[in-house]
Amino acid sequence: CRKLDDDGSSDGVVWECQQASVQWFGMQLTPVFVNRIQKNPSDGNVVISIIDAQTRIDSGGRLGNTLASAMKRSQFEGRNVIGWREETGAENSNTESQSYVLEGNLKLTLTIRLPSFLPVPPGFNKIGSKIVERTCRERLKQNLSDISNAYLIFLEQQQVATGLQ
Repeated sequence: CRKLDDDGSSDGVVWECQQASVQWFGMQLTPVFVNRIQKNPSDGNVVISIIDAQTRIDSGGRLGNTLASAMKRSQFEGRNVIGWREETGAENSNTESQSYVLEGNLKLTLTIRLPSFLPVPPGFNKIGSKIVERTCRERLKQNLSDISNAYLIFLEQQQVATGLQ
């Protein structure tokens, strides 16, 4: 990722982030998102909004150059809200121990304007939607796991730095 803008306002910080490549109908696609990241500690969440996007075609495509050209003009709209909340209950009754639940809510819309003369196979939209949905679900799960692991590493480093092991 590359930071594009941070004016210190409550509107957040703007980053350009290349996403992991996706196999889609024989093409290797790499989405590049421009995201605005807003931290809302009082609400217990971070909101990541896509404000611009482009798709890079890395390889191939059985459907030819026309589909590749359409993919380059594709549009993404989306938002990822990552939240945390303190877990309460009998298993967390120790006042020195705190547990938090990390949750994510990802909404992504991919719009591809195909030329009317391009023959597409039956079920093209449904299959494409399932690929995008599965990819988003897997990446959100991995993202939440990465955040959790990074936080645990941060806590360990804080304990070592303050001698609280």
